[in-house]
Amino acid sequence: MAFPDAAVAQLLADCKRHCCVCFKWCGTKMHLHHIHARADGGADDIENAIPVCLDCHAEIESRTNMGRQFTRAELHEHKRRWLEICREQPAVLIQANRATAVAGPLEALLSELEFNDILVTGEDHHTDYATPALAQFERAIGANALGSLEVLDREQLFRTYKSAVEVSDLLRSRNGHGPGGNSYNIISGKIGLKRRQLREQLPAAIANLRKVLGANETV
Repeated sequence: MAFPDAAVAQLLADCKRHCCVCFKWCGTKMHLHHIHARADGGADDIENAIPVCLDCHAEIESRTNMGRQFTRAELHEHKRRWLEICREQPAVLIQANRATAVAGPLEALLSELEFNDILVTGEDHHTDYATPALAQFERAIGANALGSLEVLDREQLFRTYKSAVEVSDLLRSRNGHGPGGNSYNIISGKIGLKRRQLREQLPAAIANLRKVLGANETV
């Protein structure tokens, strides 16, 4: 079972495909969250649905003990207020578009992981100077966005990025040595080993973050 198609279409039009919690425009990256979870007897009634972005969905679904969890009453109120704004205060909707154009930290982190997965393909580590991207991980850390992840998922991401940082550090170290020299070759060998380790870690990290974000779900 799922929410009725006609009711879904109406709700997405009513919320203008914006997240009811953070007001970000989501486009196709839009989830309908069951306010009263199916597992607890929640119905596939559109009144039980709240449109949210990937990052807010992960926060809502989080079961960590850090801070206060979202309640059903709060989610209903977020939905009610945002739909009211969309109907009656279009100027607020325009301002929300301007303020929330940037992807959420976890959504951007997933893109960075997928990029790094491509970056470390191949074995030409002796001449490869491509450095893994780290900016979105640093952004997620700064925003404490990883606090919504389960402990094992968070630790897996930390280990994956630890390997990415080590690859970056080795690449910077190799820059101080001329190609073909003994030191250059030794460091290149270490880069090769660390790149292979990172290559093995990335698919699981990507799969877990996609699961957390519900990136494989449809509206």
